[in-house]
Amino acid sequence: KKRQKLNDARVWNKRDLDPMPLLVDSVSEAVLPRVYRIIDALIKAMEPLDCALTDDLDFVINGEDVSLSFSEFKDKVPHILTTAENMKLLEYEEDRKRYSWARKPQFRKYDHVFNGRLKVEINRKRSFRDSQSYVIEDRLGDILIELYEASEEIKRARKAAEEAERRRFEEEILKEER
Repeated sequence: KKRQKLNDARVWNKRDLDPMPLLVDSVSEAVLPRVYRIIDALIKAMEPLDCALTDDLDFVINGEDVSLSFSEFKDKVPHILTTAENMKLLEYEEDRKRYSWARKPQFRKYDHVFNGRLKVEINRKRSFRDSQSYVIEDRLGDILIELYEASEEIKRARKAAEEAERRRFEEEILKEER
C-alpha cells in the first residue's frame, strides 16, 4: 500500500512507476490466507509432475508458462459520509451564504467493498469462481486439468507460430533464388 501511494504521487511520469505487487488491489486481506492455501495446494499437486511456480504466479507446465490470477468480487454499497466529508459540506454551506462562487464538494455515491467470493483465471481465458453450490477449493482438480490444457494450447500455438516463421523464411529464400 505504501508503494501504491508513492506510485500515485509520481503519476506524471509513467516510466518511473514500480510494478504493482501481486494481489494488491484484487484481493482483500481477509481472503489472502485462503488464496495462499489454494496456491499451496496447487503447488503440492504439481511438484511431483515436474511443474514449478514462478514469482509472478505463473506455473511452468511442460516448459510453457501458464498464468494464474486471483480476484475477489465486490459489492456496491451506498457511501456513508465521513466526518471530514461532513466538515467540507458544512464549510460549503457557510461559504455559500457569504460568496456566490462557492463550489459544492463532490463525494462518491457508492463504495465498492470486497465480499469474500473468489475468482481464479487461467491465462485470462478460463475462470473458476465461488458460487452457492461450491467453492474454489472443491474444484482444484478441475483447475489442474485446465492448467494442463492451457499449457498444451500454448504449446500448439507456439509450434504453429514457429512453423509459420519457418515457412516464411523458406519463401524468402526461394524468392532470393529466383
